[in-house]
Amino acid sequence: MRSLLGFIAFVTVVIVLVAALAIPAIVAPMVASAVRAASPFGTQPLDVTVDVNVLGLIRGFVSEIRISGTNLSRDEVKIGSLGLTVRGTGIGDHAFSEVLGGLDSVAIPLGDGASVDVDRIALSGSSSALTGTASLDRIAALAFINRSFADQGVAVSDVTLTNGGVSVVILDQRVQLAIGVADGALVVPDMLGAGTLELLAPQPDDPWRLTGVTVTTSGMTIVASIDADRVLALPTR
Repeated sequence: MRSLLGFIAFVTVVIVLVAALAIPAIVAPMVASAVRAASPFGTQPLDVTVDVNVLGLIRGFVSEIRISGTNLSRDEVKIGSLGLTVRGTGIGDHAFSEVLGGLDSVAIPLGDGASVDVDRIALSGSSSALTGTASLDRIAALAFINRSFADQGVAVSDVTLTNGGVSVVILDQRVQLAIGVADGALVVPDMLGAGTLELLAPQPDDPWRLTGVTVTTSGMTIVASIDADRVLALPTR
């Protein structure tokens, strides 16, 4: 009897070890396929690799998902390259413990045939505290600022970047304007004594809010907090 029980125990251990090796091998392609199926880029090719382990699966999450792609587009936004590493992704709710990476060479259309070219949009943090940082060079920052003033019906010309804001000509006068963030929006805090002018503001139901901006003579960096849980709940197509 003892030898029989020993044999059963041995077989059980072997089965468990085989399962520990086989389950990730089976699950990983399924996860990769699910990521591609849920891609906001439709059938555009993405390279997806997945690391899973039995303990992680038992606890209900996938250890790591790496996603990359080039020459992607969505809603007329063009992305030169994408590279993301997502860790601790929940199988049920798709929440994640960490994401690293971002998007490079992003062209955002302005609606008049022109576009703003963002050097990089970096993502970091967890699904409960996700941060996005957009880096614009001088030309892109000027295009964005000029369009933002035009959208607000403010006629400015000869816009140049300064440390902390912009120098513009308005009503034939050159003035210095600071640019900052207030209540989740990008603003000119004091528009020539007329109060705050919003240059970029989220709608109440938008899943992002701006948290910081840095303007220098060479470009601009905009930082936003993103409600990833709401983003994950949005339709992908």
